[in-house]
Amino acid sequence: MTFEEYLLALLIFREAAGESYLGRIAVAHVVATRARNPRWWGSSIYEVITKPYQFSSLTDPRDAQLAKFPKLSDPLFMNCVAIAKGVIIGQIPNPVPRADHYYADYIATPSWAVASEFLTQVGRHRFFAVEGVLE
Repeated sequence: MTFEEYLLALLIFREAAGESYLGRIAVAHVVATRARNPRWWGSSIYEVITKPYQFSSLTDPRDAQLAKFPKLSDPLFMNCVAIAKGVIIGQIPNPVPRADHYYADYIATPSWAVASEFLTQVGRHRFFAVEGVLE
């Protein structure tokens, strides 16, 4: 597994472990969409994921998930690895085209979450096209 595959799998595991398979894919595709449409958040999987405060489970020191590391033998993590690989190489279709942001519905609605930019909800995550990227 490449470093970017591991990093994306870790993000999926931390941000969407409790979601369905489709929910985990949707979260992964937000990262991939951002990387394919460079803006202020970066132009690679690595840059997008490590941009401060974009994905709290990997960059926010207040997020309890920051210290959570799965065992490589964990079947759920291996599922996240398979999703990461499939999304990166384009084998897994995007269930949330144009989505470049999401948030979990159990937190307060972020200021950037404008109703007119809402696309869909998959599980507990609400997906938005904030930057107007094309898929």
